[in-house]
Amino acid sequence: MTDKELNQALKNLQELIDKRKNIEIFKDSINEIKFGKKNKWQYLLSAFLSVILAILISNTEYTGVTYVEITDKLLDLSIAFVAMILGSYSIFQALMSPELVKLLIKSDGNLLKKSNQSFLYLVILFIADIILNFTIICILKVLPEDFLLFENVIFSNTIAMILIFLHLFFNFLLILEVITFALNLYRMFCVYNTLQAAGSIVDDQEEK
Repeated sequence: MTDKELNQALKNLQELIDKRKNIEIFKDSINEIKFGKKNKWQYLLSAFLSVILAILISNTEYTGVTYVEITDKLLDLSIAFVAMILGSYSIFQALMSPELVKLLIKSDGNLLKKSNQSFLYLVILFIADIILNFTIICILKVLPEDFLLFENVIFSNTIAMILIFLHLFFNFLLILEVITFALNLYRMFCVYNTLQAAGSIVDDQEEK
């Protein structure tokens, strides 16, 4: 290992020790879905789907009942995604060999740190979404079917449409973020498979 690689490895090791307070981690997790060039497509697609559904739902005769059913499905999805993320990352951690750790710890971008943070932030966001969805279901279950926020029906429907849009937008954004997480995990598995394959080739050569 060269001096440059050693210095990079030591720097990356220090960064792996997360000394941030819980509130700082929660704030940083929001930045995981912050608008940027890389996730512009996620925002556009989420906004497009949310607008269409928000208009359709807010103009139904029983908006509350309809939205309870939709939010209930979103709650199930969020719980399933948390389980899937925890399971897939646990498998990856179990498969990490010393060679892979050495390779990642020497990387310029500290891939190991980014991977760990991406996993943590996504889990935090989905847990927040689970709490949000559960709260919305509880509130809507208590309200009467013909409940209106204001006496003016059109104004009430407009406010309901905006609130539904924001809620759906957040959920779609999280669901699409799982794709990014899956791609990053896929790249890490590719590195792992490459190292395993290279090791097997070296072993075969040594046996000959």
